[in-house]
Amino acid sequence: MAQLPPLAAVFLATLSCALAGPTLTVSDKAGRSMEIELKSVSGDRVSFFRKNDGKAFEAPLATFDSASVASIRAHQAELGPAHPHYGIDVVVDKRRQKRDDSWYLVEQTVSAKVSLKNPDMNLPAPPVTVKVLYLAVNRRTGKRYSVLSSQSYPVTLGPGQTDTRDLQPSTTVYDSDNKGTGNIGGNQYEGYLLFILDGKGAILQHKTTCAKLDDLFRDEPKFKDAYLTLKANDELDEKFKPTGQTSSYISPN
Repeated sequence: MAQLPPLAAVFLATLSCALAGPTLTVSDKAGRSMEIELKSVSGDRVSFFRKNDGKAFEAPLATFDSASVASIRAHQAELGPAHPHYGIDVVVDKRRQKRDDSWYLVEQTVSAKVSLKNPDMNLPAPPVTVKVLYLAVNRRTGKRYSVLSSQSYPVTLGPGQTDTRDLQPSTTVYDSDNKGTGNIGGNQYEGYLLFILDGKGAILQHKTTCAKLDDLFRDEPKFKDAYLTLKANDELDEKFKPTGQTSSYISPN
């Protein structure tokens, strides 16, 4: 399928979103066409997903020919309310202590404070759901990962408003000795993954501290939706792809 011409590409800004909305074929003023899935239309700008690779863009309606603009406007009513690009701030606290009389076993408690901001000073934002996963690395191999915890909560923001709240802490135990056969394993906190979901459960934005996860979502966007169903102790491989298995885990109890 043809790409948009270089001139149009200058105006495109990549977003972190999931596929949702009506599908249509559009053409730019040079006659080059592509299949898109609409996300939102705001004023003279349109946000959409390129169907062949799932990547998300925003562009002026003036990029497209008159027939495509008319088609986009005709499908605008099928779209949900437009969301702003939310400001996200996450502060993580990690506390460690030795476990009982062991030289190597460490008990780690992870907590976080999450702030979500509506940058629009004039309009309220539609209701959203925030979903946060704490992710961990297996201390024995250093190559397998897992979900420590998964938490979700609803947020409704007025114009310019910020929602700030403390997440439930998660406690894990792991062997802090060198990796290898002598290490009994356990899961050490590696980072977090945060999703903002719209009222239909589609991903609007994500933020993570795990570079491998950003690489996975960029190269294979389909895995974003796979993360929405993960729960505590679900295992991930060395590329952060879900394995369908349950990780080894040392209970803190």
